[in-house]
Amino acid sequence: MPLHYELSDLRLLLILMRTRSLSASGEAAHLTTSAVSLRLRKLEDGIGAQLFTRTGKGLVPTEAGTALAEAAVPILAAVSYTHLRAHETELHL
Repeated sequence: MPLHYELSDLRLLLILMRTRSLSASGEAAHLTTSAVSLRLRKLEDGIGAQLFTRTGKGLVPTEAGTALAEAAVPILAAVSYTHLRAHETELHL
């Protein structure tokens, strides 16, 4: 099954895991709450699993959400490292 999400979605997922709030995540990511909600819904559709349970007190990560967040950390770290190395190479450091 093809995956349908971007690195920015993984970054947003980690923000959501930290804040457990659509509005606080929107502030942190410089997005509106509705944009965060839409991106989360699209990410869940692309993954084929619910990543959070929405409650009156905020977001509660599901097992799938926790697993994806744990997988996202090394992926994003590798991308950051690769970007840094490419930049250093360009500067001949």
